[in-house]
Amino acid sequence: MIFTGALLLALDPFASQPAFGAPAEKDPVSPAHRSLTADQIAVLLQVAKGTQVTPELAGRFWKPLRADGLFAEDVAQFSDLLELRNAWESAQAYKRELWECARLSYGARKVVRTPALDALEAGRSKEDAAGAKTILEAAAQHKPWPVPGRDPIELTPEVIDATITNVDSMSANMVALLNPELLRRDRSEVRMTIEMPAGGAADAEMARAAAETLRRRIQVLDVEGSAEVTAGNRVEVRLPRVADPQRITRVLEANGSFALRLVRYPDSHVGVVSREKVLGHFAGRLPDDLEVLPGQRRDAFGKVTDEGYYAVERRSLTEGHVVKATTGLTREDERVVFVELEPAAAASLGEASERNAGRFLAVVVDGRVVSAPKIDGRLGEILLVRGYFISNEAQEELAALLSGALPPGIKIVDERVVGAAKD
Repeated sequence: MIFTGALLLALDPFASQPAFGAPAEKDPVSPAHRSLTADQIAVLLQVAKGTQVTPELAGRFWKPLRADGLFAEDVAQFSDLLELRNAWESAQAYKRELWECARLSYGARKVVRTPALDALEAGRSKEDAAGAKTILEAAAQHKPWPVPGRDPIELTPEVIDATITNVDSMSANMVALLNPELLRRDRSEVRMTIEMPAGGAADAEMARAAAETLRRRIQVLDVEGSAEVTAGNRVEVRLPRVADPQRITRVLEANGSFALRLVRYPDSHVGVVSREKVLGHFAGRLPDDLEVLPGQRRDAFGKVTDEGYYAVERRSLTEGHVVKATTGLTREDERVVFVELEPAAAASLGEASERNAGRFLAVVVDGRVVSAPKIDGRLGEILLVRGYFISNEAQEELAALLSGALPPGIKIVDERVVGAAKD
């Protein structure tokens, strides 16, 4: 994969900042934890940065331990995990107390520190203490908080409350990962039969294409399963152990159409609150070359606030020219989606983006705007979709859909969720 001309679709201004805003801490996982595999450490780092824990993700973490006969043991019996858990809980407790003090400082209009914060800070670095001081002073003075490398952030009560909620969520997430009982949830078998639209030789090729697309989606979703062409040019899908069959089948059945379209209104990456507001901007009559598409409005910490709407150009800059899409980690261990375009599509996009620098670009999947970043310059053949507000689950679904659209006209003739099994 060539990364020349890579585009950073920065979907959130706080993407590279720690959740609590103080200087980045050292990761609680160090090379000294020799008992943990590289993949286990990767899972821990994902969860530490806010990735939602699913049975599939927990399975990756616990599989080596189960192989060593430790699956049924309490976490406390595994010293490395106990050390990790204690370090994580201490860091999260400090973050939470810091932001509770920020809330008190905002209300009192002076810096407020609690004995609990002083005690928790005693074991932390000078950089942490300096970062905490900056946050408390900004909250007390009702002034923007100067974040290195970012625009200053207004520490309103809403932002402070959202940060505390986020810290609590991340703490619960790590506790869930380190609980082997998560793997004992009931799982179901999903069976699906897909039929091609008509008979003939063309159907055989269509069936092979559909099966390959479904295999890519299964791989991205990180579930066990298969998609095989059978007699009559049908595709049989089998997923033997699925914890969330509704979500998985929803992704597998989606058309998966992908397009990049220029946004005409609003002039931001966040959609407006209603279709009526979009139409009002155009005096009640939408130009023929535009259409209104829905998306989601989120706050800076990823919470969906309401539906958002965009007036986007009907013409796509790249209609269906995705080679593949995968989830992965940047050098900063941030989970992202890599989208690779065909060379011809990348060249066309490069020219169009150069002409439209400064405008916003809608990333449209199955008729919904999943993001609308600003075009900062010429785009290349690799698009890097990132953003703190995109959950791990949403990123997996996005990558699965971008891995190829299903052939038109296919029909699901049988779909069943069979029984339940326990790991």
